[in-house]
Amino acid sequence: MTMKTKEELFGIEISRYLKASKLEKGKILDSLERQTGMWRESIMRCFRRKQMESVYKEKPKRGRKVYYTKDVDEALKEIWEDTNWCCGELLHGAIKENVEIYKRDKCWKHSDETTGKLLAMSFATVKRKVTGWKCDTRHRGISSTSPSVIKDHIPLFEGSWYDVSPGMGQIDTVAHCGGSLAGDFMFSLGYVDVSSGWFEYTMQWNKGMEVTKNSLEYVRNRLPMELTHIHPDCGKEFLNQIVLNWSEEKNIGVSRSRSYHKNDNGYIEQRNGHIARRWFGYDRFENIKLLSRVQKFYGRICLYHNHFIPQRLCIGTKTLPNGKQIKVYERKGITPYNRLLANDKVKIEVKEKLKIEHIGLNPKFLHQELMKERYAILTANRTQNRS
Repeated sequence: MTMKTKEELFGIEISRYLKASKLEKGKILDSLERQTGMWRESIMRCFRRKQMESVYKEKPKRGRKVYYTKDVDEALKEIWEDTNWCCGELLHGAIKENVEIYKRDKCWKHSDETTGKLLAMSFATVKRKVTGWKCDTRHRGISSTSPSVIKDHIPLFEGSWYDVSPGMGQIDTVAHCGGSLAGDFMFSLGYVDVSSGWFEYTMQWNKGMEVTKNSLEYVRNRLPMELTHIHPDCGKEFLNQIVLNWSEEKNIGVSRSRSYHKNDNGYIEQRNGHIARRWFGYDRFENIKLLSRVQKFYGRICLYHNHFIPQRLCIGTKTLPNGKQIKVYERKGITPYNRLLANDKVKIEVKEKLKIEHIGLNPKFLHQELMKERYAILTANRTQNRS
């Protein structure tokens, strides 16, 4: 019998025990002795303690006192919301920098004691507190990849993605078609630099060869490092003569993934879910008047994520005793901005430019601005779709 059950049993019998005669008390003690397995004297002491308890005095709680109180939870939740509701593994790496920026811009309202506890919070505690704060809604989009007829002329990528240089990355498109691929609508085109996790996205109308080439040029101009290699899937929007001529002209290497092997492009596929789907959902974007507005919005999204949202990159694979292979990720999340600063292969001029840009940014203000603009864009798009 557990201690809690014994306490409940004594609470039930105490009133009868206090009113009973000497003979009846003996019978009650005999019964409790058989049920609980306790000594008779111990049962009598328990009744005495119960009798001395006051209903007006709060019982002291057993165990350690709560260290991370509600105010610490509120401070953690504020940073969690400003980092776009990321998981605990990534949030832990962003706490210190965000607090410093909030203090700098005088938008941190929490006490020094709360701040100290928050900064001392361990990786496991952050992960445990964040778990369950937000439900993840699972959706599935529609694939619009159509194999190119010249894919056999493009080499497959052979080698490891774990030690590539900055400027080598993966590209892909995401269809914002709602539930149907019929008609005209917008596509997100994204590029992720594998070594640093830095990414750029833009929105384009359909996915013709010429417009895809223009989107790639836009992405190339926005990257802080020089673009040296692109790795798409087998889609014909990338594997065509117009894009290949452009890449040859710009001295950019091209390789492709295997057909029907989505994990070959795992880095950009992951970003598609975290960026394109999280910010725009699964709505159909068929209002061309919103195109320029969405493109500017994407620029702010990339700025916010690259500078302030940590990422855990895959660093290898591990073989389990049963022969199954699993991916191994970094223990601590790091932002793409900090990865570029720590990379010896990145030019000093690029690092200085990034530092100047970073100084004028605040994740709280950026997130508030992005949420307002997202609501406005989605409202305008849905209004147009209903009309």
